[in-house]
Amino acid sequence: QRNRMRGTFDMGRIIDLLPNDPENVLMGAWETDGVMALHRVNINTGSATRIERGGAGTWTWYTVDGVPVLREDYNSTGSMRSILVRAPGETEWRLVRRSPVRDTREFEWVGSGGTPGKVLVISRYDTEDVQSVREMDLTTTALGPPLNPRAGQDVMGGLTDSAGNYLGAAYYGERLEYEFAEPALVPHHRALNRFFDNSCDVAFTDVDQARNRFIAYVNGPNEPGAWFFYDKDARAIVNLGQARELDPVRLGAGERLQVPTRDGATIEAYLTAPPGGAPGPLVVLPHGGPEVRDYASWDRQVQVLAAQGWWVLRPNFRGSGGYGQAFAQQGWTRWGTLMQDDVEDAVAHAIALKGLNPSKVGIMGTSYGGYAALMGAVKRPDLYKAAIGICGLYDLPDVLAQVERDDDLNDKPYYQRWVRRMGDRATMGPALEAASPRRRAAEVSCPILLVHGVDDPIAPLMQSRRMRDALRSARKTVELIEIEDFGHADWEDAQEQELMTRYVALFRRAFA
Repeated sequence: QRNRMRGTFDMGRIIDLLPNDPENVLMGAWETDGVMALHRVNINTGSATRIERGGAGTWTWYTVDGVPVLREDYNSTGSMRSILVRAPGETEWRLVRRSPVRDTREFEWVGSGGTPGKVLVISRYDTEDVQSVREMDLTTTALGPPLNPRAGQDVMGGLTDSAGNYLGAAYYGERLEYEFAEPALVPHHRALNRFFDNSCDVAFTDVDQARNRFIAYVNGPNEPGAWFFYDKDARAIVNLGQARELDPVRLGAGERLQVPTRDGATIEAYLTAPPGGAPGPLVVLPHGGPEVRDYASWDRQVQVLAAQGWWVLRPNFRGSGGYGQAFAQQGWTRWGTLMQDDVEDAVAHAIALKGLNPSKVGIMGTSYGGYAALMGAVKRPDLYKAAIGICGLYDLPDVLAQVERDDDLNDKPYYQRWVRRMGDRATMGPALEAASPRRRAAEVSCPILLVHGVDDPIAPLMQSRRMRDALRSARKTVELIEIEDFGHADWEDAQEQELMTRYVALFRRAFA
């Protein structure tokens, strides 16, 4: 409820700028009964007219020429996400997809696309390896062929102009890259990259219909982010404003590593040096998901840790997203084994490469990263001197049982999806228990800090409470911080600052 009130107070959710109607915009706002409604708001007078009332769990709409055609809903607990579609002229919404929030988002809106009766979305057929931008027919919901696909890389997003016309697809290689549908845009993005020393992600956020004026958001490992205006004809670049007022000289530089694994594979990892780059302790940050990935871009948590004189490592272990389904599937049913081995191999590689102190290594993560942090403390008590788990999952059989209870469809498709990824309790019971930090709390030797939002809809708070209880029963050093009125690590700045102070203090004691 508090999160909902924060959103209402901000009133910043513009759904459609209505480029052909300069007097008005479409905005979403909560009504007194807690239902989201869509309003046409006059930007001069502030007067608003309701044009659409959502369902009980509606969060937002996506529009074509001011007409809502896609809607995003959530269930009462915030644990399930539904996508509904309605073609222009229709009156009823139809369900396209329903999936748990804890799943990777495999269906995303891109834009109207300019083709009547169709819109642009990001999606993937089950038989395909990568996610791509493609057209979706609003009447049949059929998907067209991929637009500008890349082998072995999931698309990050689609690029459209101010009218919704498709311009290209964004991917992540050495940094943010585009496969442009209009070749004339290629040299301009390349020139902007050169302007920023080929060291930042240059993401187009707005493009005019004449393809002459661009807004770009630029950030990098030690560039905290800024918006720039680029005029192609005038060859002018103007800094519109900084996202954060920080001195880049005081920030740590980052690099991409190619990490050899113990079984002969290669994974990517990002290593951030402390300012000055002197050898020192290492903090490992496994990402969440697990089917998401880390990037070379700006990360506040990374820079806070680097500012303490510590190196920070973020490995994209097998099972991560972004590299195609085949790469993600290598982590299926291998929680705590191959996925954990990849994290350890990245640690060993970074230590050897930079001459870091192997006796001063800590691990910390959120969601799946919290699981990996605690599993690291279980499997490598000789390596990790402290571990921090934030909104994590620590008992895999319990997680699967919870997903099964939450899946209210007859054939339990979402439970089956997690069985494929995590394992089947009926056939893999002992392996799942062995991959559960709560079941192996006695093997932990380092101090543990657990943090969890009380209202977390993705990773139940009970996971952290039971992990704490197991560690206490084993006479281990553990603290659990419960954050009232917040969910899955969705802290405000004040909470984030207080928590980072606690994280730094724990690692500082461990590295002393």
